[in-house]
Amino acid sequence: MNVFIISFLVSFLIAVLTISISLYLGRIVNKRKLNNSDSEWHKLHYQMWDWLSKHPDATKFYWLEKHPKYRELAGIHNCFACEQARRVLSKASPSSPTVRCNYCPFKTRAEGVPLDNINIDEMCLDGLWMKWKHSSGKEKSRVAKQIRDFSLHK
Repeated sequence: MNVFIISFLVSFLIAVLTISISLYLGRIVNKRKLNNSDSEWHKLHYQMWDWLSKHPDATKFYWLEKHPKYRELAGIHNCFACEQARRVLSKASPSSPTVRCNYCPFKTRAEGVPLDNINIDEMCLDGLWMKWKHSSGKEKSRVAKQIRDFSLHK
C-alpha cells in the first residue's frame, strides 16, 4: 500500500514539475517575441511580400526559387515567420508540438488559442494568408501589402 502511495505521489510531482516548466518556458518564449523588428527574417518577409504585391501571379515558392540562399530561413511552409516561430520554440522546448502558431512573431488571433483549436485558414495572419492564396490581380496585390505590413509583437 505504501509503495502505491509513494508511486502516485512521485508521478503527481513529476506532472506538476513538467507543467510548471512548460509554463515557465512559455513565458520565456513570449519575452523573446518582443525584439523582432530588426531581425533578418522580418526583413526577408518584407522583401518577399513587397515583391509579391508587385507580382500578383507569382507565389512564395517562386520568390524563394529566385533567392535560394534564403530557402532554409523560410522553412517547410515557405514562411519566414513560421520558421522563426519554430526556431524560437525549439530552443525553448525541443519536444514541443509542430503547431507553433501561438509563437508567431506577428500579433495574430492565434495567440493564446489552445493548439487543438487553431484553424490555420482563419488565424494565419488573421486570415490574410488564405485570402491572398485564393485571390487574384489587384486584390491579391492589396492583400500582399497587408501581409507585408502586418504588425509585429513589440
